[in-house]
This record gives sequence, C-alpha cells and structure tokens, in this order.
Amino acid sequence: MIFLPAVRLFAFDPNGTPGAPLAQGGPQGSLSANQLTNGSVDFTASSNLTGTISVELWAAAEDGPVIVVDRSAREPTVIATHALDLAKLPRDPAWWVAAVVTGPDGTRTTVALIVEPGASTGPGTALGWLISKL
Repeated sequence: MIFLPAVRLFAFDPNGTPGAPLAQGGPQGSLSANQLTNGSVDFTASSNLTGTISVELWAAAEDGPVIVVDRSAREPTVIATHALDLAKLPRDPAWWVAAVVTGPDGTRTTVALIVEPGASTGPGTALGWLISKL
C-alpha cells in the first residue's frame, strides 16, 4: 500500500456485510445519491437482477487509512425507504450505501455500492488528519 496524505481509501470486503456478497461478474445495477434542497439525501437504485431491491446504509469503520464496513455490524443501520438526513444518523466517518437485491429464493446480492461521508466533523486538511493521528 502506498501512503498518500489526505487520501482516504475505501475497501469493501464481500464478506464484510453479512449475507450480501457482491454480484458475480461485477456490478449488476446502479446506485446514485442526490442531495435535496432541504439537505437530506435521496438514494435511487436499479438492477437487472430479478427480485426486490432495497437501499441499505451500513456503518463504516476506520482501519488505518482505509474505511471498511464495520465488522461488528450484523444488520444495516437504516434501510432507506425515503430521503434521509445523514446528520440525524449516528456519527460515523462514512456510510457504506448498498443496493441489495433479495431474490425470490431469499438470496441477498449487493449490486452496487457508494460511500457517503458521515456527519462527524473531520480534520478537513492533511495537516489536521496528521495531527488527529498523533
């Protein structure tokens, strides 16, 4: 791994989100986030897989310079059914937002992922980050 100040890497372990491995052969859908005028975020998901699609927010955790799915999470913090105000969610450095398709047989498959910054106030600069780590 190369260390680059002020660069945050995101790592998704397909087994890190219980019961929702990544779709075989790459993304099988799309997921977008749109901030509304009231400050909330609306997530839109679509997939070419058969089943029911949901948008799940999983807590993230820092693992050195990498943000990973919080290994202690056993279920999503929120299943988005409408626009969300991220500032009202528990403070986390970031949220993994997953579009998950539940097939007719109950199999869960992650078809798309994005990372949303959390509401916590970060150091803002490379120097601030470095100071926060000392």
